Amino acid sequence: MIPRQATLTSAENFNDDENPSISYSNPAGSAVGALQAAIYSNDGKTAYAAYRNITKTATSYTFNLTTAERNALRNAIPEAKSMKVRFYLKTTISGTSYYSYITKTLTIVDANPTISPTIKDTNSTTLALTGNENTIVRFYSNAAITIGASAIKGATLVSQKASNSGKSFTTASGTLNAVESAVFLFTATDSRGNTTNTSVEKPFIDYVKLTANFKPQITVDGVISFTVSGNYFNGSFGAVSNELNAYYRYKAEDGDFGDWVELSTNAYSTTYESSVSFIIPNFNYKNTYTFQIKANDKLMSLAEKEYVITALPVFDWSKEDFSFNVPVSIEGYPLADFVIEDDYNGNWHYRKWHSGRLEAWNNLSQSDDEITYQAHTNSGGIYRWIGRVPLPSGLFSSVEYSVVNGTLGVGWWNGSQSNTALTTDTVEIIFFTVSTIYNDTKYPTDLPLVYIVGKWKE
Repeated sequence: MIPRQATLTSAENFNDDENPSISYSNPAGSAVGALQAAIYSNDGKTAYAAYRNITKTATSYTFNLTTAERNALRNAIPEAKSMKVRFYLKTTISGTSYYSYITKTLTIVDANPTISPTIKDTNSTTLALTGNENTIVRFYSNAAITIGASAIKGATLVSQKASNSGKSFTTASGTLNAVESAVFLFTATDSRGNTTNTSVEKPFIDYVKLTANFKPQITVDGVISFTVSGNYFNGSFGAVSNELNAYYRYKAEDGDFGDWVELSTNAYSTTYESSVSFIIPNFNYKNTYTFQIKANDKLMSLAEKEYVITALPVFDWSKEDFSFNVPVSIEGYPLADFVIEDDYNGNWHYRKWHSGRLEAWNNLSQSDDEITYQAHTNSGGIYRWIGRVPLPSGLFSSVEYSVVNGTLGVGWWNGSQSNTALTTDTVEIIFFTVSTIYNDTKYPTDLPLVYIVGKWKE
């Protein structure tokens, strides 16, 4: 009797990191000459795991794939994440080979590209300040970068990128100049479409670029005054602390500049200021004067800024105005405040003062719907009628108090609510009467004057 060949009964889908298993039936048992298993391409032409002997009397087998066999499977699909393979079972009987196979799916897993970047500052100026090539100084460090991207498991690298604050390159290495962030972003994509994104945060000096602003003024008696101010990084770079130097100089019309004079500055965390006031020697109010400032720190030297001015007169005038440029006194008493605007907003007459004070008043009118009913009460025969008066929109920035005054007619008198009823939009007023004809819509024919005091600027 001739022994029957063995057959595969099942196999499993598997990934490239696993050892796949098969199940089989071998009715002839030890009577067969040989029993072997292998893994081939789906067309049966390429062996990925060569035939190896398996137990004739067993019913299952697990492949213990070698590194070379795993790589053969991975390298077969550099641009795909899976493929069909065949599990073969070969039975040898009396020198003749018989085959049985099952098709299953291999999947490549955990195959994203790897990224191992290196980042170093190559700006000699910032290196001298930080003393560390791994420290980045905002706006000034030049970061030399190697992305260190690699495709794995038989794929090839198709793209890579390094970026920082809008600057980037797409080669294996490069330099990003004047970087502005501690965080460097990296991405890499392989031929299978797998993408890896990662970031690296470096020690960072949040440098603030130096600025300088000023606007000098000269009075007719030759007093010059100005404040130099701007942004400044008041901190340490690591090996060296930042240091601010600011200077000024000036010249009269057709004259020469004097020597630079160093300013004494007050530095804060990210700003600075310095105030200057002195009398110009040999001052002539008819001349123009040119003032210059300059400033520098450990990283920046600002170009000279220039301002040309003439003396500010005690007063000046035009067809439209007459302006005093010095404090004014009347009979020895300082003029503390004055009206800068006197106008109307609808029926409201208002007056704005230089100090920010604002007063407005209005003789209320029924015909203009300037008061609306809110509530009424009756206590001991005294009837109280509460109304709300809208204030001009946007006129008041704050309201301090109100006064309600005027003759309402026989049997009525008035008042105003406490300041808690005041807002920048409305004021509440109260009418009182002992009249039994009072109701929620009945109020005096003659309405009072409402006077509001507050501010138009704080």
